[in-house]
Amino acid sequence: MEDPDSVKKILESTQAEIGSLQKTLNETILRKDLNELLISLGDDADGAQSELAKCKLLNSYAYVIASLYFSYLKAAGMNKHNEHPIMQELGRVKSYIGRVQTAEQRQSKQQELSEADREAAKRFVESEFGAKEPAISSVHFEGTHKRFRVEGKEDEADDDISVKADIPKIGAALKTQRKTRKTAKSNRKQRTRGRVTKK
Repeated sequence: MEDPDSVKKILESTQAEIGSLQKTLNETILRKDLNELLISLGDDADGAQSELAKCKLLNSYAYVIASLYFSYLKAAGMNKHNEHPIMQELGRVKSYIGRVQTAEQRQSKQQELSEADREAAKRFVESEFGAKEPAISSVHFEGTHKRFRVEGKEDEADDDISVKADIPKIGAALKTQRKTRKTAKSNRKQRTRGRVTKK
């Protein structure tokens, strides 16, 4: 038979561990109902994060229950060779824990990739289009410019004028030039079509 003092130390240590376990369980798992915890997890996070958090919680519950039962069987001397069905249950729970970890890793990689893609797109846009500079500099519209003489209007002098005042006039002149070009182009097309159909 073993030394009574060593058995007594083992029992005292086991008693202290059981007290610590009970305190931990009361503070975590037994503090709230499982359904309440699942509902609160559904409210806190969104989408895949919420589902992963729920899976982790359920896996934790299953692992704690299976481990406690395993410990009980070992202490009672019923599972000396690890042949009890609780071993299969522990293996099943461990496989579920592994699946959740794999899903978390996959999700974190996707988040890193999407963040990297966003950063790359931002750098590309800034390098190609100069995101910090405006497309048209306001410097080009400041100051004064020479006005050129328009034929038929000899009474106007070559005085300096502000570009801002003439922008509507310039825009109107450009529009009429475009219209003239379009009409000339369409006239040419009609003439070439007429030649093709005559042959």
